[in-house]
Amino acid sequence: AFGDVVFADAARFNHAAFTGSTRFNRAAFTGSARFDGVTFGGRTRFDRVTFSDDASFYKASFRRLAIFAGAKFEHAHQFGPLLAYRGLVLDGAEFSQAVQIEISSIGVCCRGTRFPGGVQLRLRWARVVLDEAEFPAPSILKGIPRLSSEELAMQEERMVRAWRRLLADEISEQPQLLSLMRVWLFR
Repeated sequence: AFGDVVFADAARFNHAAFTGSTRFNRAAFTGSARFDGVTFGGRTRFDRVTFSDDASFYKASFRRLAIFAGAKFEHAHQFGPLLAYRGLVLDGAEFSQAVQIEISSIGVCCRGTRFPGGVQLRLRWARVVLDEAEFPAPSILKGIPRLSSEELAMQEERMVRAWRRLLADEISEQPQLLSLMRVWLFR
């Protein structure tokens, strides 16, 4: 648990493996935060975390639910590619800059998420909820044929067999937009 911790310089967790639950709730990263190639084995929470500089989750994998509720990404231009086996929650998060998000997951929830600079959501398999999300700049939600990381694509192939067993006809390689209630579109 790293709750309420302030990382005053660059923080690098590259290629670390967290086997149990991991919590960074209300942590502040004033320098760059790098979680490249990290494996999170248990439920992972980054609730109300502030990333003041670049935040990188390149080739990260989350074996359980990954939660970034209320997180602030002030300079992130890229989020992923990442694999979230049990789902990714970005409820109430804010990406201050235009961002490309690349995820393979069973579900992506962005209730009340703010994308003031616009977003390109590049997704595989995900059932997507965007209720009350804010899109003041042009944004795209698109399915992608394969993750840009070969390593994650191979992990995904193994995970997909389990998803198909559990969800049978309810899941598709293409993302499914489930809800857009009260979405804010500005122009």
